[in-house]
Amino acid sequence: MSLLTPGKLTIGTDKPAFEPWFKDDDPSNGQGFESAVAFAVAGSSGSTAARCSGAP
Repeated sequence: MSLLTPGKLTIGTDKPAFEPWFKDDDPSNGQGFESAVAFAVAGSSGSTAARCSGAP
């Protein structure tokens, strides 16, 4: 898989992030449909989705 930054999966979200796509407006918690998919994609590519950073 080609990544913008080697070893880092980049996924864009809305702010606020609404349920059921994200739980508690927090994409980094791995809860909600899109957050769970992001963690699964990171895991299947050999990465760990341990950190989430926001952009202004």
